[in-house]
Amino acid sequence: MLNHLGKQIQKFQRFPFLYEGQFGLEKEAQRVTTAGELATTKHPASLGSSRSHPYLKTNFAETQTKVVTDRFSSIHKMYQQLQGLDAVLTQNLAPTERLWPLSMPPQLPADQTIKPTTVTAQKHAYRKQLVSKDGLKQQMISAIRLNFSLPTRLLLVLYEDHYQDKYDSYLEFHNAAYLKVAQNYQRYRYILTYLFGASPLAETNFYQSGQAKPAKLVRSLASSQKYGYANQTASQISFASLAQYVQGITTYVRQGKLANSREFSVPVQLQGRKLSKLTSEGVTYLELSNLELDPFTLDGISEVDLDFMQIFFIYMLILPSMPQQKLTSILQLAAEQHEQVALEDPTKASTLQAQLTEFIQEMQKFSVDFAAPRRLQIAVKRMAERVIDFKKTPAYLLSQQVSQQSLSQFAVKQANAAYTQQTQAVYQLRGYQDLSLSTQALLRAAFQAGLQVEVLDRQDNLVKLSYQEQTEIIKQGSLTSKDNQLSGELSANKTVLKKLLGAAGFAVPMSAEYRTQATALTDFPDYAKRGVVVKPRRGHSGAGVTVFKLPPKRAAYAVAVSTAFKFDRTIMVESFVAGSQYRFLVIGGKVKAVLEQIPANVVGDGRSTIQQLIEKKNLARGEKQTKPMEKIPLAGATLANLTQQGLQLTTIPVRGNLVYLGDTANPVTGGDAVDMTTDVDVSYCHLAEHVAAELKLTVAGVDLFIDNPYKAVTDEHPELGMVLSVTNQPSLIEHLFPYFGEAQPVAQQLLQFLFPKAFH
Repeated sequence: MLNHLGKQIQKFQRFPFLYEGQFGLEKEAQRVTTAGELATTKHPASLGSSRSHPYLKTNFAETQTKVVTDRFSSIHKMYQQLQGLDAVLTQNLAPTERLWPLSMPPQLPADQTIKPTTVTAQKHAYRKQLVSKDGLKQQMISAIRLNFSLPTRLLLVLYEDHYQDKYDSYLEFHNAAYLKVAQNYQRYRYILTYLFGASPLAETNFYQSGQAKPAKLVRSLASSQKYGYANQTASQISFASLAQYVQGITTYVRQGKLANSREFSVPVQLQGRKLSKLTSEGVTYLELSNLELDPFTLDGISEVDLDFMQIFFIYMLILPSMPQQKLTSILQLAAEQHEQVALEDPTKASTLQAQLTEFIQEMQKFSVDFAAPRRLQIAVKRMAERVIDFKKTPAYLLSQQVSQQSLSQFAVKQANAAYTQQTQAVYQLRGYQDLSLSTQALLRAAFQAGLQVEVLDRQDNLVKLSYQEQTEIIKQGSLTSKDNQLSGELSANKTVLKKLLGAAGFAVPMSAEYRTQATALTDFPDYAKRGVVVKPRRGHSGAGVTVFKLPPKRAAYAVAVSTAFKFDRTIMVESFVAGSQYRFLVIGGKVKAVLEQIPANVVGDGRSTIQQLIEKKNLARGEKQTKPMEKIPLAGATLANLTQQGLQLTTIPVRGNLVYLGDTANPVTGGDAVDMTTDVDVSYCHLAEHVAAELKLTVAGVDLFIDNPYKAVTDEHPELGMVLSVTNQPSLIEHLFPYFGEAQPVAQQLLQFLFPKAFH
């Protein structure tokens, strides 16, 4: 009854609905040493309990990691989270450990030395039964499982417009659609084995004594019924109807042929809340478990591969249904075709080349006729290239890496390369690089701690973190709901901030406020005899700020006023205060980290020009917050500052001579952030905590001017710690990756404050 779905979708232009759906993924991999031997250590303690962690778990063995993504409405979003989770997992491995990039396990030790994951007594008994049936080493094969839900809007519209008179209920139609996809998936899964098969051999000790093994390389040992992880009983379950599917599994469990429904393992499974409720509540998703790790990709599978899987699922829905009376024989032939492809020589064209070619050509036509998004059409084109040329398949590429009947040397090389790539720029979180570095740091810490993570708005850096029943919304990495909007407004308004803090007895720089350039220029004579700072009333990261340590010239002052007005309708002119600027990060009323913020500078080597010194220092820096420290600009404020000192970019400073290139002590403007958490006198920490408390800020960045950080500030001399500014959304990244000094775990500390139960 579902053979006309395609025509109905085309006739009524339902194409957008066709490419919706829900997607989730699980990926297994073995932990090994740098030499490729199975690790003997436990799951990384820094990731907490693998049993309760929502994302980073273990599977059968203690060494077999499992990454589990959330369910997403797009492949792209799911893949972004997979990238982030992979990075967090790798970065928490011991320095001497790697992730094995192949589905077939590495050279395995004796069975008794393989440590199963600690589980409940009931699950232990179940696993023991599995080992007695299939052997322990079979359990060490790793796979990728993809969960897919059909587009709900599409099914609802199709049912309401075309199928109400053909099915007793929407639920019956809904289940029929899922069953059709599952049936067609089994029929054509040999296509996927050809395209993605990546296990041409097993390491020598994988097979038990006397066990048959292939005499040559093959496309896919892992998915082979004869040699891979295959449940013989499960393969006998009928997919003729949902009722027969449920009844078959239930019967085999009752007879003891299956330990429980979880043991039922076939390439595609119909899943719901509970097996016994599938027919009454409906199938919620399909679980596909015949994808292998691709060692040529960093994450074991590429986004293009997953895009192809999405359109492949949809194509299974649009293809004609199999005649019910021929279903058993067609699926039996499909199983034989699959085994044929799985065990054929990967260094030659497939024996089913004609069928492969016809299928992929029809799929390409489908992608065009049904207006598939461009990314899906590209994915089909890429897979068509593999059909045309078998040398582009993972199985062939792996066959070229075999040395002495082993892939160990190649796998170790790939594992080490992946580890290096994942641990190079740890201040960035793969999949989330478009977010601010502070937000990336917070998400990395959240994934590691086992908090549920959801990105609500990438442009605004708005994320939702959850643990059990608690939920927190965080913006820009540190702005939380613990602080009210008024406190944030007060900290952003520099004029009001100074008035409030001054009235409360805190030392603040003297300042005046101006709404027009004319009035600011009129008061210039008052500022011609002392150093001043000209800044917009509202702003951040030093934008629009000009510092005059010495009395300014009128022309320079006028330029500073004009610059400040570009960032706000109201500007401030305040007295320059001698001393260094320090950032105190307050979380939950306590200072957790302190930075000395040093203006942009270079140190002469006696040979290089200032420009050459800047360019050398900039090699480790980024732009627009792509790295913890920003590049020092070669123009603008830098040139102006050099001019005031009588220097040029071509000047060669004396060896050891420190040349300041800016006046605003901010890492965003090219400054250096030096950790001083354990060096600054504790009285300044108490001062910063009192400032945050006065403004009712639970998370705050308090900037103080301090002449001598080792000399305590006192009530008699409050000017020793002058309050410069306060922000309610302080950056975390400079504390995590200072230019010099010890990194402080401020992202974790913020999460500990927000979610204390998660860290018990």
